[in-house]
Amino acid sequence: MALTSADENHLSEKSFFVLFEKKKAIWLKMAKEAYAYTKSTVPGQPKRDDVAPHLELALQTRKEFAVGKDERRSTARLWDRRFADLIVDRTWAELTGGNQ
Repeated sequence: MALTSADENHLSEKSFFVLFEKKKAIWLKMAKEAYAYTKSTVPGQPKRDDVAPHLELALQTRKEFAVGKDERRSTARLWDRRFADLIVDRTWAELTGGNQ
């Protein structure tokens, strides 16, 4: 599901916004790849909730994200989806070329 206000609060409390800004170029590249893959597999324009699961899978194998989660003592899998939702939310205009 898309990023909610409650998720934003939880991410903020654990400093995930800092992690996002610190490594934004990496997350944007990953989001673009997830968006391109999603666009090739769904009819029409992908929605945020279509892209986030693909990005979540990619995050689970990314060292920078694993280290970031460990530093925040936030190793539960729910953080994977919340962070994927954050990335998609913050980069959506760049992913869609401002079309949505």
